[in-house]
Amino acid sequence: MLNLCTVLVSLAQAVDPYSATGVDPSALMAPSISPAVLVFSILTSIALSALFGWWATLRAEEHGINPWVAFLAGFFLLYIGVRMVPILRRDMIFNKPRQPRPLPPRPPSAPVGPVAQSPAPPAAPAVPRDIMAECPVCGSTTHTRLRNCMSCGAELAAR
Repeated sequence: MLNLCTVLVSLAQAVDPYSATGVDPSALMAPSISPAVLVFSILTSIALSALFGWWATLRAEEHGINPWVAFLAGFFLLYIGVRMVPILRRDMIFNKPRQPRPLPPRPPSAPVGPVAQSPAPPAAPAVPRDIMAECPVCGSTTHTRLRNCMSCGAELAAR
């Protein structure tokens, strides 16, 4: 009979592991929020949203925007809605075609007839021959400061 009792106790512990540890399972659950705290937090968030909406309405007056649109943007989007107020202008949302900019005045036209030739660009200055030398292996011109030829890679004599 004693063995049957130990089997039943071990089965009860397997089903409810808290009975063996002595810990109350309700103590492990998250604490419940009282209704007063819940109501206070909801009213506080609505008041804060209304303040952002009012701030957006003040910015709407500066930018010539419908104040209700700005209030709703500030109320629902908070600071981001207040920052969005300048782009809520009607001409920013509904892109009206822009007026073309006036063209700059044209320079006086060139006389009709043969086109004047522009002077040729100056030629690149020639490299002095004392800086360049020929490679003894391949015959290409190489700078005198280099140890090896840039074309074939042969080692150049000390110069």
